[in-house]
Amino acid sequence: MIWVLIAVALALIWFAAFVDVVRRHDLGTWPKVAWSLVLLLVPLVGLAIYLIARPAGATHEYHLSDSAALNDERLRGQHPF
Repeated sequence: MIWVLIAVALALIWFAAFVDVVRRHDLGTWPKVAWSLVLLLVPLVGLAIYLIARPAGATHEYHLSDSAALNDERLRGQHPF
């Protein structure tokens, strides 16, 4: 039973790392492909290497309020009134 829980936890962490690779804005296409292949071909070792090598602020979360404020600033400069 404990092995199943460990396997599920590792699978969730692996999936989160894979999603993180895809969402990163600081990586180009080929580095994303390379990290994805590392995570797919050597899952445990690749996961450990990725989590150690990943910068702390690699993915920036955009909130709706941030994007609304950004759009509001753009529209103020373009509005004729």
